[in-house]
Amino acid sequence: MAELAGAETQVALKHGRRYWWRAFVSVVAAALAADMVVAFALWCYADARYGRETLPAAAGPAAAVVFYNSTEPFQTQRFERAIALLREGKVDRLLFVGGYRVWRRTIGAETQAQRARALIGRDDVAAADDGSYDTLSNMAAICALRERTAPGRNLIMVSDALHLMRIWGDRDSLACLDGDGLGFAASALYSDAISMWIIANKDMAARLARFALGEERYRDLVQRWRYLPS
Repeated sequence: MAELAGAETQVALKHGRRYWWRAFVSVVAAALAADMVVAFALWCYADARYGRETLPAAAGPAAAVVFYNSTEPFQTQRFERAIALLREGKVDRLLFVGGYRVWRRTIGAETQAQRARALIGRDDVAAADDGSYDTLSNMAAICALRERTAPGRNLIMVSDALHLMRIWGDRDSLACLDGDGLGFAASALYSDAISMWIIANKDMAARLARFALGEERYRDLVQRWRYLPS
């Protein structure tokens, strides 16, 4: 009897483990499916709203502000979109921001600016900031870069649609220019579903962290993380 009871207990425990394992897998699968739906919807909304070109309402010459991204194909897509604006005569200057990595002794924005100068054959066609490393610091660097290299010009911000949606929400931080002097031009919509899902989740995580921590603590967190050697 004792052996039978022990066997029954072992069977019950095994069934219990299977139940909880299946329940866990089901919950994870449902959460992943929901996350994929949200990410896809976010991309669709961003592309519908910001995946087009909106030129500044104010008259006058304009410069393209290109937000550096080290990941391909985002880096190349943004660069090519900016070059297209230049060749179409919609801008006469390219201003690259971002990519500052102190521990790697590299500045992504400057690398892109050098590439643009070589491609166009003019030293004055492109400039870069030398210290921004994320969207918040990118935005903070724009006015000084504009004043130094493209004074008086309207600005057309160049990035992917999802990033532009976040940037556009912070446009009031550009004290040197009002809304009429701003526009945006999205690079191509990235078609790799997995990478789009990853980028969307990074965007959502950044938004949640910024909301939960507040502006000052979020800036401090990002700065300390960016400057941590890897």
